[in-house]
Amino acid sequence: MRRLWPLFRLTLSSALAVFAAFAALEFYASNLSWPVDPSWYWLEETDTKVTFGCQQFRPVQFSIKPAEGVTRLMLLGGSTTFGYPTRPIGDAPFTRPNHGIAGSLQASLDQASPGEFEVINLGINGGGSDDTLRLLGRALAWHPSAVLVYDGHNEFLAAPSRFPAFLWRFSLVRQLLQALPRPTTSPGWIGPPSYGTPSHRQAIVGVFEKNLQRIVEKSAAANIPVILATQAANLSGLDPNWSTEGPDSLSDLSGQTLGQVQALLGRFPSSADLSWQLGTRRLNAGLDPGGSLSDAVSHDGLPLRAPSEINEVIRRISQNENVVLATTRASVEQATPSPGNDAFYDWVHPRPVAVSALVKSLLLALTKAEVVEGPPPPALPAPTPTLDLAEGELRAARSWLQWACVRGHDMSWRLQQARLLAARTLATQPGHLEAQALLEVAEAMESDTPVAPEIPGNLRERLNTLHACIADVL
Repeated sequence: MRRLWPLFRLTLSSALAVFAAFAALEFYASNLSWPVDPSWYWLEETDTKVTFGCQQFRPVQFSIKPAEGVTRLMLLGGSTTFGYPTRPIGDAPFTRPNHGIAGSLQASLDQASPGEFEVINLGINGGGSDDTLRLLGRALAWHPSAVLVYDGHNEFLAAPSRFPAFLWRFSLVRQLLQALPRPTTSPGWIGPPSYGTPSHRQAIVGVFEKNLQRIVEKSAAANIPVILATQAANLSGLDPNWSTEGPDSLSDLSGQTLGQVQALLGRFPSSADLSWQLGTRRLNAGLDPGGSLSDAVSHDGLPLRAPSEINEVIRRISQNENVVLATTRASVEQATPSPGNDAFYDWVHPRPVAVSALVKSLLLALTKAEVVEGPPPPALPAPTPTLDLAEGELRAARSWLQWACVRGHDMSWRLQQARLLAARTLATQPGHLEAQALLEVAEAMESDTPVAPEIPGNLRERLNTLHACIADVL
């Protein structure tokens, strides 16, 4: 026994050292670290000003402290907060927001109370709640009067194809798993969810809830009011990527009657494709889709919009922590009763009409939180330059082509949206080479024929990089 004692002590001390090292690294990953890839988003801070950038898009720049008497509002979240797809590429920093939610919010407050409010856009293109929490740790030192959080669409997108669900709660593990591949191609009409089992789904939603709770607690500790917003999305404007259950083939659904689709859904209640088909058909017939479209989002094998659990978490934390809630999804649905690409560029990024609806709910929430006095001012459009709006249409058209490839079957809906967006650009800029090329590519993908060789070489090369199935028709 005495001989085993040194071995036991060595084993115990080694285990304690490993645990202490892991705990230290976890603390660093949770509270101090920056992304694994610093080119994704970056921060420069001096004694007087902050410059915050993301990818190749123009950064934002602002002073460490707001001017005397100015109420500073900090807007955090993902790409919708960021101002995608209309935010332009470039190095020159913005000192005032003029794209998306931030631009509309600033314009609305400026008209009601000139010079009294400053909106700081801290959105991260492609960011999730991990990134929002990480940035908030820095942002609270920049003297915000209130924090607005519009976050939750990218939680599933950040998860790799395979990961240990029981370890997903650790920030260090999530950062290390960034190196693993993400699911980007459909396995067919029916397949397992991209994030694994229901345990994986629960782990992802659980981390979002934990992060949102910490965001509220950090803001409260700094005595800064925080406003949470539910996620609005175009429910009918993006068919699911794939279903996790259903009949052997879902490719011939377009030939089925409404009654046949409803009967199939009775047999396969968790089929994203069947739920989407039922909901959109009821909408097109002037009927209430009920919960079918929300079900399609929640059952999607590769979620690109926040499923129902995400908004449930946002509402629950708002209620439990007595935090003001902005019900943006309800506002958008009221403003655009027939969902479609008049309201959204794609599945989550709002066009001007939906931006105004989102900002209307944020202004109401700011009034309830007593950050803005009196009745909420009317929501005004963001002062986005016409060229930026046109580029936004083209970015969205490219996305629709990519996601048509991801779906891999029954691509017509997505190709139709790509053509619609490219045609909008051609209507304002006749002869636009890329818009014309995108139209030709969409038509070639629909008919499964090669594209005419007139597309210039540099543009053809750029389109080739979007997805392998686009390269096939080029």
